[in-house]
Amino acid sequence: MRSLFTKPALTVLPGQVVSGIASRVQTLRVRQGRLWITVEGISHDYWLSAGDTFTTLPRRLTVIEAGRDESRIEIVSSALAGHSENAGRQAGGALDIAPHRGRVVQAARHVQGQLLNLTPPMRQIDSCRSMQKIIRSRDFTAERPWGALDIARMNGITTRLHWTDTPYQWHVNDGEEVFAVLDGTVDMHFREAGLEKIAVLQAGDVFFAGTGCEHVAHPRGPARILVVEKEGSV
Repeated sequence: MRSLFTKPALTVLPGQVVSGIASRVQTLRVRQGRLWITVEGISHDYWLSAGDTFTTLPRRLTVIEAGRDESRIEIVSSALAGHSENAGRQAGGALDIAPHRGRVVQAARHVQGQLLNLTPPMRQIDSCRSMQKIIRSRDFTAERPWGALDIARMNGITTRLHWTDTPYQWHVNDGEEVFAVLDGTVDMHFREAGLEKIAVLQAGDVFFAGTGCEHVAHPRGPARILVVEKEGSV
């Protein structure tokens, strides 16, 4: 496995994934773009934007993926290097290096039930947890029209990604429904006061069907739709 952070700067193209092992503790400073970072042995994944910094762990596999835009990273030696090596020899717990806005990086370790702060703490940016899912909706194609990928079930509500290239059928859901077009174009037919109406939904548009709303979706070619509704609904 190659060392990833041997140069003072790193450019990651849109959607590109790079991985490697840092030979020592280093600070990554995002100068441009948005990045997803995961580190071997750390249960958290992180999203970093321009201005964020992140401290790598030595001899741990680090995986970086760029978002939709080209990302540029400045790589500098971390002032925490010596402290992190010392903390690594402490008993118990696991080192957790967290990214932060600005130029100061916090490193913390649970040692014998106490939290040891190696630098002044700063506000931690939001991060994904260990049960995250990353779904590229445009890469999903079902085996049959209206086939679905189950994403989540939360308190009786399902979130599913559908692929289709043919119309559905007129129906009334058992409760409310959120219908979000992620890719393609969909003609949403619905009845209001006995009259049939049509709304053209492009990628990014959302149709809300209230309880009792009769409707049917007609895609114009292949389409991918995120549907949030009561579990078991038609």
